[in-house]
Amino acid sequence: MRKTLLGAMSAAALLSTSLAAAASAAPIRVDGDHVRPSGLTYASQQCSDDTIQPPTEPKVHITRGPKTPPLGNQSLGWDMQDQTTYGAGVLSHVPDPKSLKKASIKVFFVGGSGQGSAYAVYHAPSDPGVWKGVAALQLDATPGWHRVNVSKVEFNWRYTGDTQSGEESAMTLQDLAARHGGNGRGAEIGVLFGCTGESFYVDDLEVSSRKVDRTYDLGGYRTLSDIIWGSAVRKKITITYGQRLGLTGRLRARYDSSRVSGALSIQAKPYGATRWRKFERVSSGGDFKVSPARSTTYRSMFDGSERYRASEPKNLQVLVRSVVKAGLADNSVTKGKTFTARGRVLPGHSAKVALQRFLHKKWTTVKTGRSGKDGRYHLSLTAKSLGTSYWRVTAATGGGNLGNHSNQMKLKVTKPAASGGGGGGTYDPPPPPDDPPPPTEPPPPSH
Repeated sequence: MRKTLLGAMSAAALLSTSLAAAASAAPIRVDGDHVRPSGLTYASQQCSDDTIQPPTEPKVHITRGPKTPPLGNQSLGWDMQDQTTYGAGVLSHVPDPKSLKKASIKVFFVGGSGQGSAYAVYHAPSDPGVWKGVAALQLDATPGWHRVNVSKVEFNWRYTGDTQSGEESAMTLQDLAARHGGNGRGAEIGVLFGCTGESFYVDDLEVSSRKVDRTYDLGGYRTLSDIIWGSAVRKKITITYGQRLGLTGRLRARYDSSRVSGALSIQAKPYGATRWRKFERVSSGGDFKVSPARSTTYRSMFDGSERYRASEPKNLQVLVRSVVKAGLADNSVTKGKTFTARGRVLPGHSAKVALQRFLHKKWTTVKTGRSGKDGRYHLSLTAKSLGTSYWRVTAATGGGNLGNHSNQMKLKVTKPAASGGGGGGTYDPPPPPDDPPPPTEPPPPSH
């Protein structure tokens, strides 16, 4: 019994969590009047007869406002003046119309009043035809933004196809779906406004059923802002410390990638930072230069305009490779003596450094150490073999910088001077051949 109770409680907890997640889902931002990519359908027709289209397509209005829109800063509307008895609007898809709970939208009538028409399209199971329903709503003089809900409206239905009778008595979408075999291929439902020739704006479209719970933010055209290097679009670019990189801020319409004019705020988030910082302000298509000391992420931000939403930015990460300066205290020493490589890692920071020798056609680490906080270091080693050898110092990745290595250094080791004395001395064999120099390395790419 206890196990059964615990199982039931766990299932209830999981259900509660899933419901909470669905309720907190962010609104879907619709791209102006390009509604189809968001799963919506645009409709314009006579308010009492879906077979009659308006003489001219209603003029789209997108604006900041009016007043304070329900979602975001903008709203979507249509101008129906001189087209009395016609309406325009958007429909939302419902996969399970039998369990429809909510189909509502907020509207603002510019002239203070207006009239709408509920419209629904039902796709019955195994039927290529469709049922279309229209329901005229009462004249609405509610001021300001207000919600209109048509989930329980009774529609006058008409069938278009070959397998059903032509008409049905007035009933809700839920009842029609139950009468004709269930959810089928779902339905579309919404409200068309402008039936008395008014201009209007809509926003905050909501639709919910057992399977879906969605909110649509109707408003401005969506924009994309990014930063490009020449004509290349990259997520990452690698430079060397001290290098200046020329970049361009770009703003485009999301729908067709066309250029959009506007001011861009260039923001930067340096290595280790948690917040974005203001860097520069340019117009769309404007150039700017960066020269970060450590790896930094940049983005361009557009605040929006009358017709365009604030941008959805793409980040650009500029990775910075450190500079390793190195030199030998003495380029020529005698065997058994100590030679020292010293220098600095830039930008100055504590980093793991290694002294490497080019031996057997590859670089081999001989000694390691660590630079100080200012990046300065020194590495000493005893010269054990005669001849010429080649050395370099490497710095490991860390502290916001990629690792790098110094230029190669040439060391000559000679035998000590012979000590005084006579008699038959010992024979010194000739020194080994010099190490061949390492191949010349090409400069690191800046990408």
